[in-house]
Amino acid sequence: MDRFLNNNMVLRIVAVILACILWFTVNAPSPTSQAGQTAASVKDFPYAVQVNTQPDMMVTVIDHPTVVVEIRGGLLNNTSLPSEMMGVQVVADARGLGPGTHAVALKAVGMPPVAYTILPQTVEVTLEKKVTASKPVQIHVTGTPAQGYQVAQVQPDVQAVQVSGVSSVVQRVAAVMADMSVSGAKSTVSHTLTLEPVDKNGLPVSGVEVDPVNVTAVVRIEPPQMKVRLAPEVLGSPAPGYAVSGLSVAQQTVNVTASPDVTATLSQVTLPVDVSGLASTKTFTVPIVPGANWTQVVPSSVQVTVQISRSTARSFNGVPIQIRNIPQGATVTLSGTTNLDIRVSGPDSIISKLQTSDIIAYIDASGLTAGDTTAAVHVSAPNWVTVTQLSQITVPVSIQSQGTANNNNNTTAGTNRIG
Repeated sequence: MDRFLNNNMVLRIVAVILACILWFTVNAPSPTSQAGQTAASVKDFPYAVQVNTQPDMMVTVIDHPTVVVEIRGGLLNNTSLPSEMMGVQVVADARGLGPGTHAVALKAVGMPPVAYTILPQTVEVTLEKKVTASKPVQIHVTGTPAQGYQVAQVQPDVQAVQVSGVSSVVQRVAAVMADMSVSGAKSTVSHTLTLEPVDKNGLPVSGVEVDPVNVTAVVRIEPPQMKVRLAPEVLGSPAPGYAVSGLSVAQQTVNVTASPDVTATLSQVTLPVDVSGLASTKTFTVPIVPGANWTQVVPSSVQVTVQISRSTARSFNGVPIQIRNIPQGATVTLSGTTNLDIRVSGPDSIISKLQTSDIIAYIDASGLTAGDTTAAVHVSAPNWVTVTQLSQITVPVSIQSQGTANNNNNTTAGTNRIG
């Protein structure tokens, strides 16, 4: 044994063997480190599956709408890998397949140069025939315009759109709808809106495509309408020897659209009727001229009939003068003249029946003061009777203050002032 140990060659061989054993012991990987290394060399990226179909087909069911792309290899430590994976799409190509359920292989498009696996590698999709139908566009106006204003018209830029999907679902769609607010509006409102398919009860219907899905809608806002009385006004004079004996308007009122501050003071609409040169009864159309700051007047014209008759003149003597509207606390008296001679003209059918009591002469004392000594004479006569001459256009008056009121407030339509 000693001789064996003293052999240098043998000792060298043993030393080499021991050194090898020690090296392998130190450098051999442990089971724990191997597991960690495996886990660190795999990374998952989830993606939604994009199914490509024929234009007339659509996917109704897919068993795995989201799948995972599994990456292995040394490139996992590349800091640019996540951004490169953002452009990846996982596609199931179902083009060429008909209605029914099919297993379709998946393909990753736009992958960087790495080793990968798609899990699962196939998806099961159910295809159905796509149908397209035209559906009406409905704009639901919400909110309330400014006080006194109203919604006049709702107008989308398209009246109908195409709705595509499975036949049973498309049939449920009654219309495509969008809400549009006009809260506080005083003028026309315009918005681009996104349409939503709804059923007959107004409930949303999913699973269909709308084309186009956006529309532009215009809601016209108008001031309030007010019904206003038409007031005909005769202009000009008939032909010599003729007079107006009547006038009728086919419509007594019109609807005026204007802001509230305008309609608040509007009591009537004047309708100018020109009778110049007429020698016989005539029916014609008269336009209604809108006033300042009116938005609209309806109708814009009316039919008018002017009755023309032979004219005549007649004098009435000794017509008594009345005193109207005496101020409170004053006494007004006529100082001299108390009667007038008045000449009138008009259609023979009216003039021939006139009596003195039909002609009323008066002074209006409401504007008189203690220093006034004369007052203008006014004459009230029946319609279509014109006062052509007065024996006096003013009369002397006397005004005195007194303790008691004597106020006579008579009014007569068709009053004429001569002066």
